[in-house]
Order: sequence, then C-alpha cells, then structure tokens
Amino acid sequence: MKRRAQGWIFLVALAVLLVAASAAPARAGQVQPWAVLIGPGFDRYLPGTDVWSIGLAVVGDGAGTDVPVLAAASVSLDGDSLPAAAVVLRDKPWAMAAGRVSLSELTWLKSRASAALAGRAPDQSELLGLERVGRRLAAVLREAEGMCLTVTGRSSIAGGAHRLAVTLDYQVGRTKVSVTEEVQVLVASVPDAPGWYPADLHMHSTYSDGNKSIGGLKSDLASRGYAIGYVTEHTSALMSSGVFDSMSDSYPADCKAASDLGTSMFPGAEMAVGHGTWLGWNGDGHSLAYGISSTAGLNDNTWGPQTGLDKVRSNNSPLSSPGIAHPTHFWYPWEDWTVLRYYGIELMSGYQWYFDVNSGPATRWRSECARLQAYSDSFRPSVRSGSDYHSSWYPYVTHVKLPSDDAWTEGTWEDRWVAVSAALRDGRTTISRKGSLAYVTADGYDVGSSLVRAVGQTISFYIHFRPIEAGSYTLTLYRDNCASTVWTRSISAAANSTYTWTHSYSYPGSSHYYWLYVSGPDYCYTTPIYMHP
Repeated sequence: MKRRAQGWIFLVALAVLLVAASAAPARAGQVQPWAVLIGPGFDRYLPGTDVWSIGLAVVGDGAGTDVPVLAAASVSLDGDSLPAAAVVLRDKPWAMAAGRVSLSELTWLKSRASAALAGRAPDQSELLGLERVGRRLAAVLREAEGMCLTVTGRSSIAGGAHRLAVTLDYQVGRTKVSVTEEVQVLVASVPDAPGWYPADLHMHSTYSDGNKSIGGLKSDLASRGYAIGYVTEHTSALMSSGVFDSMSDSYPADCKAASDLGTSMFPGAEMAVGHGTWLGWNGDGHSLAYGISSTAGLNDNTWGPQTGLDKVRSNNSPLSSPGIAHPTHFWYPWEDWTVLRYYGIELMSGYQWYFDVNSGPATRWRSECARLQAYSDSFRPSVRSGSDYHSSWYPYVTHVKLPSDDAWTEGTWEDRWVAVSAALRDGRTTISRKGSLAYVTADGYDVGSSLVRAVGQTISFYIHFRPIEAGSYTLTLYRDNCASTVWTRSISAAANSTYTWTHSYSYPGSSHYYWLYVSGPDYCYTTPIYMHP
C-alpha cells in the first residue's frame, strides 16, 4: 500500500508539473511588453525660431526585468523625413504604467485627443471615462524623467500648422516595441491687442523640481511668444534653501535678471494645503501664490485650505492673491469647495486633452462662479491656465489685461511685477488652449469688473476675437452657469485676423454674470463680468 501510495503521489506531482509547464507560455503571453509615446499634442513657436524643443514620454508596462533599449528613431515633418543632423533625442527610461492605465485605454484616449485638437468634441457618453483615463495618465507622466526631442534648422519654415511625427523602436529583451506620436506645431505670433499680455502662470525651475534654470525657462517662453512667466516654486524648496525671505534674495533676483521688455519673469510659489487625521497629514490640494514678497507663513503641508489661501492673501496685501492649481488633478485635486477669498482657478494645466465647456475643470469653474457670485465685489474665480512645467511645456496662454501698455513699456521690472500681480488679483484674464485672444467688455468695462445696473437698462457688449489658427469657430456669450445664451456667432476665421461685434442687451435685473466661450480649433474662456441692481 505504501508503494502504491508513493506511485500515486509521483503521478500527481508529475501532472502538476506538466500543467505548470503548459501554463507558463500563456502567462508570458499575457505580460508582453507594450508602450505608448505621449507628447503635448500641440506646441507653438514664433516665426523665425530655429530650434524646437518637444517634451515626450514613453508610458509602458510588461517589461519585467528587461530594460527597454532605444534601437532606432525617425522623425518627419509634414511627411518628409528629417536628416539625422537636424534631430537630437534625449532618451529617458519608460514611465511604467504599473497597471494604472492599459494599452487599450491609452490608444482610445490618444484617438479622442487627436480629434479634440482639431475641434471635434467627444461623445458625451465617453467623456467621464476619458477624463478618468486622462487623470490616471497625468499621474504616470508626473513620474516620467522628461524625454526631449530637439529639432534644429526651423528658422525659415512657413507660418501655420505643421505635423511633426515621431517613431521610436525599442528592444525589450527579445521583443521589439514600436511607438509613434504626432504633434501639431503651430508657427505663429500670439495674437495681441492694446493692454493684453500673454502669460504662463505655473512653472517650476531648478529652484524646486524643474529641470531648467529661470533663464532657461525665459528663453523657452520667449520662443513661444509669452510676455509673462510667473515662476511658482514649491514653498518647501524655497524655504529650506532660504532663497525667498525677501525680494532682495536670489530667487526674485534671478527672475529680475532673466527679464527684459520682451519677456519678464516674476517670483511666485505653490503651496500644498490639507488637514491632519489620526493617520497623518491628508493633502487637500495646491494653492498658487502671486504678488507675494517672501515665503513668510507659506509653509507646505501646514495649513488647511482656507487658512492657506488667507496666508497668501495677507503675505503682501493688497497685492498678493491666491489661486487654485489643477483642481481635478489625479494626485493633487482641490478637495474643499467651501473656501472663499481666492482669485483664480486653472481650467487648463499640465497634460490635459479636453477643453470643452463640459470638461471637468471647466465644469468646476462654472459651478464656482455661481457659488461665489455674491462676493464679486471683493474677489472672483478668474480663469487661469499654466503649463505646470517641470520638464515638458504645454503652451496654454493666459492673456492678462494691464491698465495700459505704458504699465509694461515705461516702467521698471518692479512696476511690471506690480501691474501684472494687480491684474491677476482683479480678474483681468482670459485663457486659450493654443493662444487665441478672445475677450468681452460691457459698457467699456473689462472682464472681472462688477457693475451696478438698473432693470431694463441697455448694456452694450463688445466682443473681440483674434484666432491664432484658421478654422470654423463658435463664439457664445453666456449668462450665469450657461443658464441662457445672450449672443452667439459661428464663423470661418482666418489666422491672426481680428473679428469684432457689438450687442445691445436689456438688463433683466437681479444679480448675473456674463462670460465669453469660444470653441473650434482653439478653446477660449473669459473671466465673467458681474452685474447687480
């Protein structure tokens, strides 16, 4: 009996080994390495710019212990292959998805992002799922080391939109993995109008966790047509190194030294807020600080959301003002929507593929405008955008309205800093995904204004639109949270041509606010104009 039992044990053990051996190839097949190349989708350069610098990242999974090795790279522009001498690729390790996003999800997202870039909104039934994938991808991209593609010899290229296509071939063990990406590169000047100045309001340098000096950021901004660069370093880095205890310290001094009348850099900060729990600190989001004169009182991970906003506001009152960064971010969303006394909210930030009026950040901004309407005499959630540059640019534009061009051209760096910071506090902003300038005035008053008007009084709206890219656009002047359409036009527009309209409107009474929205090849939003009886 013992020998028979041993025989059965041997047969069972052999069967288990055979099953395991037969299952091994199937398991290996399930973890084949895959990757997707992610770029900004869009970039912009001034005519005559010789060097283009495009941030890229490879997101992948399934490599196991094998290290992906770049075997070949090819780059084409408008269908023509570029010579190797004109291309420099600084390769970096893959950002591992680690199950957070899948190949099918990223393929789906990229196809919809490409359509959205051309002005085609996704089906509403897909929107929630796409935004969830986009937020998870943004979290993975924060871990990417920042691959950079540099293309030289572009100074004589014609203005307008160009298609840059990149293909990278990797060897992962015995497996070849190919990835491709297309980036629309728009060669164009940023549209302007008297008093309006294009800005990037969120970026990081080597003073915290960015990969470029302030001077390097300034050069990149200048080549993309920005007049204003507000550097927003993490307060933990600034305070630990003691570089912004006053306006005479090295951080603001480096901003001033890098500045000129073409592009000026200003010192700001980004501060993490939250609350304590029995498990430890729980983050509630990030506040951006403009017009501050030091980091005094702006400790990271110390204050609750409202206290943190108030700390920024009192830092250099009445000039300093707080804003809310990336409100729907995967890792760092803003959690407390009962707060008061903040002056702006980012509708466009970092990696973002969708900018329609129903996108997550825009929906949140619309609800905040409604919630905070009663406080418009003292503060309002003005529209903001920012690349959140660490190693890749996303060239959104916040157009900032100054009292006059003299405030920029006739004063010192300090005068420009005061004028820009005051305009941000007062809500004199419009934003654009690609750079177009759209704004509205009411009886001659700028966006961000709060007006008193009688029931039945005639309001004269003036609408101004100058697109950076040609195409079919729809402009809509909304009342309140899309409660009604005051005025709308659909046009076929030429690039960098100015279109204006006037519209007379009988004020219906009660308290309302009015804002302009543009959709098409570019997306634009304005800060509201508020009216009260």
